[in-house]
Amino acid sequence: MSLLRLKNVSRVFGRLTALQDVDLEMEEGKVYAMIGPNGAGKTTLFNLISGFFPATTGEIWFEDKPINGFTPEQRVAAGLVRTFQITEVFPELSVAENIRIGVEAQENHSAHVWPGAQLMRQVNGRVDELLAITGLTQQAYRAVSELAHGDQRVVEVAIALSMKPKLLLLDEPTAGMGRSEAGRMVDLIRTLNDKQHLSILFVEHDMDIVFGVADRIVVLNFGKILATGTPKDIAQNPAVQAAYLGDAA
Repeated sequence: MSLLRLKNVSRVFGRLTALQDVDLEMEEGKVYAMIGPNGAGKTTLFNLISGFFPATTGEIWFEDKPINGFTPEQRVAAGLVRTFQITEVFPELSVAENIRIGVEAQENHSAHVWPGAQLMRQVNGRVDELLAITGLTQQAYRAVSELAHGDQRVVEVAIALSMKPKLLLLDEPTAGMGRSEAGRMVDLIRTLNDKQHLSILFVEHDMDIVFGVADRIVVLNFGKILATGTPKDIAQNPAVQAAYLGDAA
């Protein structure tokens, strides 16, 4: 069963065709990277998948269920969760408090006016688990605003994980990071896939990261999918080399 499937998906803004006849099928348990020049349509495609824009034409399936009519919130509830290019956190709150907000939302904590001890233990345990998974335990009680940019991005990933995703969409997860911070994010992506068995689709400009992490790579160019394949296939693809990789391939 494919986890995510797009068929003939297009998105038109006025006279601009941002995406045209996109076909994509993603296997469960894999890491997919999406690459392409600026303006190729990568963020637009993320917005269509996550429900922030409707597709002009075409169909999107998640776990073999059509989701074109799903709101972003319904897609999150179904297990399709994303992060953004610009970090979305609560900077004045602590790391643990940021994660707790996500956990309580997932557990429908607000529905319980007086949450019992069992529910509180459940929430606290999940927060501790996510802190450990993301390597944030030692910084749990620091305000997010005090953290380095790379650590703030990790907090955002932890919040996304609190939604219990089946597919995690990461929009430029290493943007603005130095080499050390980017390396930590790469390690986290590998851990989430290898140990948590999480399916991941991410947009990235750093080709070393893309070719070092992804099981499969999707290449977008002028709103169309130019190629999809393993890192080896993409590196050897003449059309990809001509359009994007150039001598770097």
